[in-house]
Amino acid sequence: AIHERAERDRVPYPLWQRQGHLETMRGRAIDKRYIVRRMAEITSTFDVQSVAYDRWRIEDLKVLLTEEGIDVTLQPWGQGYKIAHKLRTDNPVMTWCALNAVTTRDPAGSRKIAKDRSHERVDGAVGLAMAIGLHKREPAPKQSVYAGRGLVSLAG
Repeated sequence: AIHERAERDRVPYPLWQRQGHLETMRGRAIDKRYIVRRMAEITSTFDVQSVAYDRWRIEDLKVLLTEEGIDVTLQPWGQGYKIAHKLRTDNPVMTWCALNAVTTRDPAGSRKIAKDRSHERVDGAVGLAMAIGLHKREPAPKQSVYAGRGLVSLAG
């Protein structure tokens, strides 16, 4: 249905797919097993420390991950008010999602993406905000003592 959706949304989904910016799957509904298998490929290729998730319908995904034997640390991530960074991307899908995003502010002035106020798709921007937030929450890896001061030579 990518061509129908492209016409309806007036967005070049087929072009983005051909350019490698957008992954699609067959059929009209989301195949959760396809998503789980794709997660398995990604976690076997990259050193994925954890995956942020929205709590809505996560139990289905957890069951499928277990059934497929995929061990990945899942971190709950609410759609809170902690968006404060600027983003630069050359990915047209992410640019489109970011341009569609409408933000709201809490009393402290922090922002969040308001899906209900956005007129087009924003899921990519929301997912990216969750991933960046999770990365910032994770403890920084210990840096080698040699990275800061270099090697010391001992002459005997």
